[in-house]
Amino acid sequence: MKFYLSTIADVDYGWNEEEETEIIHYVHHTGPVAKEYGIGLELAEFCISGNCEDPSLIMDFFEANVRDYTDDLVFHAPYNELIPHAIEPQVSKVAWNRYHDAYLLCEKYGCKKMVVHPNYIPTLYYESWFVPKQVEFWKKFLAEHKGKCIICLENVMEDHTSLILDIAKGVEDPRLRICLDVGHANLHPVKPMEWINECGAYISHMHIHNNNGPVTEGNASLGDLHRALGDGMMDMKALLDAAEKNCAPGLTAAVESYAIEDSCKWLKENGYI
Repeated sequence: MKFYLSTIADVDYGWNEEEETEIIHYVHHTGPVAKEYGIGLELAEFCISGNCEDPSLIMDFFEANVRDYTDDLVFHAPYNELIPHAIEPQVSKVAWNRYHDAYLLCEKYGCKKMVVHPNYIPTLYYESWFVPKQVEFWKKFLAEHKGKCIICLENVMEDHTSLILDIAKGVEDPRLRICLDVGHANLHPVKPMEWINECGAYISHMHIHNNNGPVTEGNASLGDLHRALGDGMMDMKALLDAAEKNCAPGLTAAVESYAIEDSCKWLKENGYI
């Protein structure tokens, strides 16, 4: 298994009171840590769609920050309000356009995998609509995009495995696989080990971080703490060992924690890097 560091740890959020907009700054700390430990980068800067608007700024970002990681990158695509399975056709078109631009970036800069949120919303979409519409979208998308980059669908609010597994099986293209986020899975009844056991052949990428499970009150996402690998209730060693045994060839995993130094030390101490 090859490991990466998500640059989510480099994102510092602020707020512009005058314009009432979010400001994103980059600390540029993750890159040196990744080099120190000899691992790759998963780029999270473009999760926010607004960062994809200006092609010149995108090029400047890549040239200034990640040119030395060419062919050793994973790209996290935008996800805010992107709904391929939307009932409103124009909304689905927005998702298509964003993913199209992101995929071209992956091809241009040598990103081998692109992480995408399916964006299932349990209170809004029936499963019987969500799965076939996702299958239809990704079949068409991959037919029109002939690159080698693997698209990995990440579980977020999907509370059981078949929601994403049935999409991957329905598309049945080796360029569409699953990104198992163990922290997200740990907030739902179906835990990460069950995802590995049931979806292993389709899991190509993982997001690894730790937490204490679901919160007892309020929104379940409040438990998504992105702690260091050894700081939480999950037995990360058991999960990684099971993943190496059961998941697809070429499996990769990105540390998606704010505590990147502690997580890298944990990986080294346990013999993974």
